[in-house]
Amino acid sequence: MIRRSLCALALWGILHVLPVPAAAQQEAWSLSAEVGWTGISGASRDPATGAVFRPANGPLLGLAAQWRTGQLRLGLLLRTARSNLSIADSEITITTDDLAFRLYQIAPELDLRLIRVSRHATITLAAGPVIDLWRVTESKSRTRIGGRAALTFESLVAEGVSGVVRAEGAVTGSMFDEGELPPEFDRRRTLRRVVTVGIKYSWN
Repeated sequence: MIRRSLCALALWGILHVLPVPAAAQQEAWSLSAEVGWTGISGASRDPATGAVFRPANGPLLGLAAQWRTGQLRLGLLLRTARSNLSIADSEITITTDDLAFRLYQIAPELDLRLIRVSRHATITLAAGPVIDLWRVTESKSRTRIGGRAALTFESLVAEGVSGVVRAEGAVTGSMFDEGELPPEFDRRRTLRRVVTVGIKYSWN
């Protein structure tokens, strides 16, 4: 019984420390699709009451392309999300459909592998600039530039196909323009938290 357990433990260890197969080391390109949820804070604030105007939290969709060389991956992430206006304080949040927002996001990124969890699973750190294009109902579009960072867990599920889970944060300037808010509100940085799941296809 002990010998069988030791053999099983040794086999597990071998599978988790063996180098990635040559085919995986040679992969250079990948395409992925994702769906997720974004939570937004900041954007504006009434210093007297703590109330805020901001886009409501909601779903998003994304597509990404990557090129890998060694431990590094260069990528371009494209996303879109739609939401309405939320008015919130410490106790209650009200969402109205009187004002709608559409976000288009462009995010170049550089990925660095941090940890190999197993033979076919890794955790990576991604970071880079982000460009947000906001379209607002009955108002002009506006562009905001900021930065973002993400942790990504990726696991091979079939040859050339991986499942991906991503958690990230981004910060840009307020998506509101000067003079759009009631006079008692200040513009604040827009903070965005995103969690997504997706699938990635890779090839040499």
